[in-house]
Amino acid sequence: MVKKTLLLLIFFTFLLNFSYAFDEKQVRFLIEDGAYEEAIEILNKERSESFSYFYYYGVVNKELLNFNEAKKYFEKALSINDADINLCVNYGDLLLKMNEIDLLVKKLEEWHKRGIKDNRIELLRAKYYRRMKEYKTALLILNKIADDKTIEEEVLKEKVDVLILSNSNQEALKTLNRIIIGTYSDNLKNYALQTLKTISIAKQKINFEFSYAYGYDNNVVSKPSDNYYAALISGKDDNFHLFSVSFKYFNNFENTIFRLNYDGSYSAYNHLSQYNYFSNDFSINGVYKINQDLNLDITYGIFYSLLDEKSYLLANILTPGISIDTHRLSISIKPFIEKREFMLRPASEHEDRDGYRYGGKVELSKFYRRHFFGLGYEISRDDTEGDNWKTNQHKFHFRAYLKPVNKFITDFYFEYKIDDYLDKHKIFLTERKDKISNVVFTVEYLINKIVSVFGRYVYVNSNSNIMLYDYQRRITTLGLQVRF
Repeated sequence: MVKKTLLLLIFFTFLLNFSYAFDEKQVRFLIEDGAYEEAIEILNKERSESFSYFYYYGVVNKELLNFNEAKKYFEKALSINDADINLCVNYGDLLLKMNEIDLLVKKLEEWHKRGIKDNRIELLRAKYYRRMKEYKTALLILNKIADDKTIEEEVLKEKVDVLILSNSNQEALKTLNRIIIGTYSDNLKNYALQTLKTISIAKQKINFEFSYAYGYDNNVVSKPSDNYYAALISGKDDNFHLFSVSFKYFNNFENTIFRLNYDGSYSAYNHLSQYNYFSNDFSINGVYKINQDLNLDITYGIFYSLLDEKSYLLANILTPGISIDTHRLSISIKPFIEKREFMLRPASEHEDRDGYRYGGKVELSKFYRRHFFGLGYEISRDDTEGDNWKTNQHKFHFRAYLKPVNKFITDFYFEYKIDDYLDKHKIFLTERKDKISNVVFTVEYLINKIVSVFGRYVYVNSNSNIMLYDYQRRITTLGLQVRF
């Protein structure tokens, strides 16, 4: 009887253990798919003292950024088997992330003495030397393990980082171009494209551009339009000259980026009077990089324009923001406030456009190979002194910047804006509502790195319930641009 009872107890204990057995294969698949929360749920169902349990529990916590918890379980696994390559690699990588450099050095020396060797450990050693700014040593190690196909993409990415940090931009560019044209994963190619853009900016910290264009305007405004408001339409056409200048300064520090921009343009119409318009757009931008993906930034801008050499508009704009940049997609959210003052006073107080404009905008952008796509939405309130211009605004925009073939660039921009005016117009005695579409299409041919020629077509369709503001406008320009 006692014997039967013992057998039954053993049998039910086996069933119980079998029902909650640690499914290592399933956990491994979930980790490979990035389903860390699901993996940890399975691990929490069964508290085991096995090596595999401690190891996978450490891996999951490492990926979930629970570094202290991951370290605890990795060290429990090490107490059972301290020669497992996968464990050594993950534990060493964790120590690097936790900045426990002394312990990492101790482990690397211990593994070397004991003959625990693997190219992944050598990659970890290269990362250590990169952290210590011993770039030559890091590159020597990376070149030795470059032929290992199992870690080829990790090695290439690490090599690019080392080359950039060591100011070997030309070698970094060669490696990035090799990635872009090679048979590598989309994640690595997207990383290469993003990094290539950063290097291109960082290589030339000061950029100067000058352009001249000759154009035709089929429906000239009675007073020139600016960045903020459309003015009255004259119904006349004319040719014009457009001169533009741009200056950009860029400096990339360890965790911050500083930008200084100036854009100026001067337009002069051939036959119509009062059309010499000079605009100046100056901005200062600072970016703080919280980590590889998250940035905080703030921009302060000043816009100042002159009409026939007389002051016309002064505006101050403050735009803080936050952006998330991944290899696949960038997202930015930016509130803003703008204060402006028109120097030329209106005939009626109801037409006074001085005041504040405030709101926010969100934009999604993506780099795909050599192309760029952007999609954005903006909501704002224009709180003017004059009743005729107070409005709630909604704006949508889409941009596609394409390089279909070498030396050719196409830039397509579409914007749709809804202006819902808050008060009845004091002259027309009705609430004004405008729906304005803008299309800008530019084609540029790069003659060389300095000189290019371009053509641009602009179409504006203002659909308003007040006839005075209901119009269509087409502008065509051909020009030459020089970059330094």
